Parts: sequence; structure tokens; C-alpha cells
Amino acid sequence: MKSLLAFLKDAAIGGIVFLVPVVVVLIILGKAVEMMRKVAAPIDQMIPLESVGGVGLETVIAMLLVLAVCVSAGVIARSFIGQRFYGWVDATLLKLVPGYGYIKSVASGLSDEQKDQLKPVLVHFDDLAQLGFEVEHCADGRVIVFMPGAPETHSGDVICVAADRVEALDVRFNEVLKSLRGLGTGSAGLIGRRVS
Repeated sequence: MKSLLAFLKDAAIGGIVFLVPVVVVLIILGKAVEMMRKVAAPIDQMIPLESVGGVGLETVIAMLLVLAVCVSAGVIARSFIGQRFYGWVDATLLKLVPGYGYIKSVASGLSDEQKDQLKPVLVHFDDLAQLGFEVEHCADGRVIVFMPGAPETHSGDVICVAADRVEALDVRFNEVLKSLRGLGTGSAGLIGRRVS
């Protein structure tokens, strides 16, 4: 019974972490379409069509406007000014919101921009080693590492260790999470893939 409850708890937490970003995106898109309907209403009056593929023309126009705004934002985000602004917002959130980097990485996997955050590592202790994620370096050369729990990876410990105890791994963030959630299944293969 305890194992069933633990499984249900882990599944519920994993589901929440997966669904939160999806729901937030859907809510934002829904609100954006509603806002754009006000802009689309006058355009809809000028076009003699009632619907496109069974969807009201006003809704189609609103969705196209949202798409145009998203494309424009994407172009701005790729510009120098957009990247500087995104970097500032991201760095601010990393400092002010506990767990932001971890949640961001769990939600989207490691993208090219995130490769400097939460690098999979193997931390060596006296008689053992443990999988973790490098968070940052201290001024004195030590390394801050997040050591997630298993199978519950949403909590764990943050430790500060000497740099010579931290070994970088040539694996993806999600591979380490999958192994930890599987109580270490596949860890031998991950540990063997050290960064040369």
C-alpha cells in the first residue's frame, strides 16, 4: 500500500511539473486570442465569409494575428537587444526565484542556451559517487551542485564541493532524470560517458 501511495504521489508531482508550463501557455494563448478578437472584429466585418473550415472568421483572424505577434517577438528575441533583455530577465529570475533553473530545464530539456545551466556531473565522495547537476562555480574554485533525490527528483540537496571532486558527464539532463526516477536504472551507462 505504501509503495502504491508513493507511486501515486510521484506520478502526481511529475504530472504537475509537466502540465504547469502547458497550461500556462494555453491560458496565455487563449487570452491573446481573446484580445486579438477585438482587433479582428472590424476586419471580419469587411470580409464576406462567415467561417473557414467551420471556425468563425473572427477567430481565424485573431489566431493569425497572434501568430504574427509571436513571429515578430521571435525575430526581436534573436536580435542583439532582444538577447540582452532575455539574458537580463533570465539571470534575474535565476537569482530571485528558487528552483527556476531546475524547473526551466525540466520543462523544456536542455536547449542550446541552457547548456551552461545544470550540467550533469558525477560527484566523488570518499567511498562513493553520486549523480548531480553543476549549478555554478564559487569565487574560491569550489562548485555548487544540486543533488536530486531518487525517485523523487524535484527535491534534493545543494552542496558545495571542491572542483576536483566533480566530474563532468557527456549526457543529457533528461537522461539523468530518467535514471534517477527509475531508481538508478541505466546509471552505469551514464557514468561511463565522461567528458574527455
